[in-house]
Amino acid sequence: MPDIHHPCWSPRTATPPTSGKHTAWLLGVDPHAERPSACLPLPEGSTLLLYTDGLIERRGESIDHGMTRLRQHAAALVGQDLDELMNGLVAGARDDIALLALRLSRPGDGGSP
Repeated sequence: MPDIHHPCWSPRTATPPTSGKHTAWLLGVDPHAERPSACLPLPEGSTLLLYTDGLIERRGESIDHGMTRLRQHAAALVGQDLDELMNGLVAGARDDIALLALRLSRPGDGGSP
């Protein structure tokens, strides 16, 4: 089974909160296949990014370098609102990208992104 999940990490700490890799077939390959699941606690104010490989893969560049680039870029944008964060992450991209962001509000934020 191919490893298609990128590691989870927090822009605040720039370190992965989990040590294990999750593997699963791409969505749609086998609609009846059982898929692994995981549960990670997200602190208030956290931002969860779901993205396709176009955000981190570049020709002639290792995937590790792409992940480092994303971690550094996201850490630099962590204080921005979601629109600015997402626009900043995809700026200059040369590949197709799907990016979904969710930010957990903090008490007193009024639920603002």
